[in-house]
Amino acid sequence: MSNEFTSALGALSSSITFGGREAVKDGALEGYVLVIGFPAGLLTDSSYPSVLAGMTATTKIKLVDKTIGGLEVSTGTSAAATMSVFHVGDHVIMVVTNKGGPAIAIATALISANG
Repeated sequence: MSNEFTSALGALSSSITFGGREAVKDGALEGYVLVIGFPAGLLTDSSYPSVLAGMTATTKIKLVDKTIGGLEVSTGTSAAATMSVFHVGDHVIMVVTNKGGPAIAIATALISANG
């Protein structure tokens, strides 16, 4: 995934950071939480929809918006995965699970824990 983003961003890719963790419940893998960090001030409320559109073009997932803890969370399912995405400041947080998995529940837990 990091390679896809960096090739799409060209020269800007050296300014973008990526990180991730497994989401585990009761010792079982539930999904992955990926964080994409943009340079300060680059990811705004007005530029975020373009980032989200780029993600949906790549993943082919139709996203539906929902407000959780005051943040807009976009979620949807493809043939293989369920994804929930939101942004906080200059960071995009993406939760990916197997199809029908608890992506929105994990996103909700993240927002609640960091609210």
